[in-house]
Amino acid sequence: MTNILNVVIRKLEQSNSRKIINLVTKGRVTGLPRFVTIGFVCFKGRVYVRTSHETNWYKNIQVNPNVKVIVGEEELISVAKPVTNEILKETLQKKYLMRYKIFDIYANLLKLRGDRHFFELEDMSKISCN
Repeated sequence: MTNILNVVIRKLEQSNSRKIINLVTKGRVTGLPRFVTIGFVCFKGRVYVRTSHETNWYKNIQVNPNVKVIVGEEELISVAKPVTNEILKETLQKKYLMRYKIFDIYANLLKLRGDRHFFELEDMSKISCN
């Protein structure tokens, strides 16, 4: 696992332009793998993702927070831990806007219906991608 983690760290550090990752959740009804391509932000050496309560992957994580993160050809098992600190949520939202600009505005207007939810991908907390 450490070897894979080192490769993922290297890949993220080598590519500041990398703005998306693939996340695989377990379907809450079927138990089958469900793939989603999502944006992420790094803050204080930790990796965060965002969604709304209406997305399927949010609902899947509520049942099973264990996820697989795919960066390039590398895969890493992680746990999606909900962010509950309101100040941290505000900071992460600002980082999303800075990182994704017009795409974030589009997502907020059309895609992210309802409350925004942030998750820390726990097993990636050692990744330095700031």
